[in-house]
Amino acid sequence: MRDARAFSFEGNPAQRGFLHGATLRDEIAAHLDALFAGWRRSGIHHPDAHARAFLDATAFQDAIALWAPALMAEIEGVAEGASIPPEHAYLLQLLDEEWAYRRSLGIVAPSNKCSAAAIRDDVSGTCIGQNMDLGAYTDGFQRLVVHREQGQPDQLIFTLAGMLGLMGVNAVGLAVCVNAIPQGGAQRSGLPVAFVIRRLLQERCAKAAGDLARRIDHATSQHYLIADRHRIVSLEARPDRVDLVPPYAPCCYLHTNHLLGDGSVPRQDSWKDRNSLARLSTLQARLGQTGPDMSALAQALASQDDPDHPVCQEIGQLAGITDFTTGSLVSVLSADGSVSGLWSPGPPVRDGWQPWSLSGPI
Repeated sequence: MRDARAFSFEGNPAQRGFLHGATLRDEIAAHLDALFAGWRRSGIHHPDAHARAFLDATAFQDAIALWAPALMAEIEGVAEGASIPPEHAYLLQLLDEEWAYRRSLGIVAPSNKCSAAAIRDDVSGTCIGQNMDLGAYTDGFQRLVVHREQGQPDQLIFTLAGMLGLMGVNAVGLAVCVNAIPQGGAQRSGLPVAFVIRRLLQERCAKAAGDLARRIDHATSQHYLIADRHRIVSLEARPDRVDLVPPYAPCCYLHTNHLLGDGSVPRQDSWKDRNSLARLSTLQARLGQTGPDMSALAQALASQDDPDHPVCQEIGQLAGITDFTTGSLVSVLSADGSVSGLWSPGPPVRDGWQPWSLSGPI
């Protein structure tokens, strides 16, 4: 049965953007209102002025024009379809970049709590997935979107109304998951994270996507977990360097929100680092000795083994912490070529899992 939160958009980038915007017009307007309300709660008392200052202070357009011009056409289509200003549609794509700008001003930015894993073997293929942990304001705007364009592999994207995407997989069996690593720094130019995700998913194998990620000029430090059925590539991309992250165990890659690729030692006195280390420990305990098992990965992403630092975060579970698991995506890149998996439009411990397949209706 088709999920009411899942959509398919076909055509060129501008056409797909327009369909996205027109179909989710009310949700996009509400998403923008919720974003600005969230800013106010965090101490940004004049969201419109903050947005203008942020956009004036940053220059991501050159990198977008170089690396992903079609995605800007898609965003312009979203704005037209949703009847919102183009700068608001553009702003929705810049979550990580706005957080970095906020930190540069000395304003407290949201905690980053994404957890990701990928495991493969030569018989079964690869299982990859993550929790996308954002602010509680995102609840209700989670959507699963399939983009179909002639000459490109179909892309299945977990996203929020109006956004390019937060994580995804394509029909040839290439998946991309991400984790913020704010310790790596940021710059006010380069390619923003949402654009990187969607651009990587235009590739047809993990090697090509990984090579592309090494060449891109990155605006914000981010871990990219890239996989196909034959290979897993784990990269910590920063504005000044890209480091290869070694596996936790043979063919098992796990990541949360601290640097692993350069030998950095997280600060034990930092709540964020303790949280990231605890979630990584849970993933290691649950997945370090398993094969590419969809059920085991889904259970790990829904886990709350450490009550102080759960992998799956519910709204209001931790006093003073507004971040929660906006949603989860698990992709099975089978050795036989099929691409399927599970998704949750919120914390999976609350909302459960829904199946999807790129070979049939979503």
